[in-house]
Amino acid sequence: MKRMIACFLVIGCAGFASNRTEDLKVVLEKTFLQPQCDPLLNMMAMEAISETEKKIESEVLIEQFRKQFNDEKTLQKFSKPYETVFSDAEIKELRKIHENPVWEKYSREGMPIFQAQLENMKEAFKELAVNYSAEKKELIAAADVLELTQDNFNQVAESKLPVIIDVNASWCHSCQMISPIVDELSEKYKGKIQFAKIDIDSQNALAEQYGVTALPTIVFIKPGQKAPAMKSVGYMSKKDFEAKINEFLK
Repeated sequence: MKRMIACFLVIGCAGFASNRTEDLKVVLEKTFLQPQCDPLLNMMAMEAISETEKKIESEVLIEQFRKQFNDEKTLQKFSKPYETVFSDAEIKELRKIHENPVWEKYSREGMPIFQAQLENMKEAFKELAVNYSAEKKELIAAADVLELTQDNFNQVAESKLPVIIDVNASWCHSCQMISPIVDELSEKYKGKIQFAKIDIDSQNALAEQYGVTALPTIVFIKPGQKAPAMKSVGYMSKKDFEAKINEFLK
């Protein structure tokens, strides 16, 4: 009797193991061998060819991969990441999901959907950036930030306030990151510091007068002076910028 029970247990366990293996096989095939996986397989094949410097067509490697995918050794390797994550029951549910026609359709159409959503996100963020820039332009006008040119740069030497000049360019990413900080600080220090900006593309000669060789550059000038007392090159956080201001005002 005991031998019969033991035999049934062994058969039962083997059946569960077999079911899990079969379920995982379906999940893996649905994951890697469907037509929508071809771009990924081709990328992997091309990378292998490049690294090994073998003269072979990517289609040949892909075909070999598809054939050997049913080998026990290959299946075990690809099944291993699932071992400690999913139970037998969960693997069975995964198989049901992968065999669901709706999921198969999503697998086929998922990449175009994702690309379309990326475009939607880009447009959404672009719209936010445009609106944000418009708000900052209003702050500039309110804070009376000078747009320095050859015609009005004498106002720096005539200023009774310390002057801080942001030398920037529209194509400079770090400049665009620091520009809103300059605008915020111009509001905070209104009446205490005169903030100004120089567009290096239209006022290159003026930027050279202040010894600017890299962007962004922040120039600190004492009241009634023309030559910079300090210069800072590169992006600064608001906290670091204010630390520079405190150092400058001492």
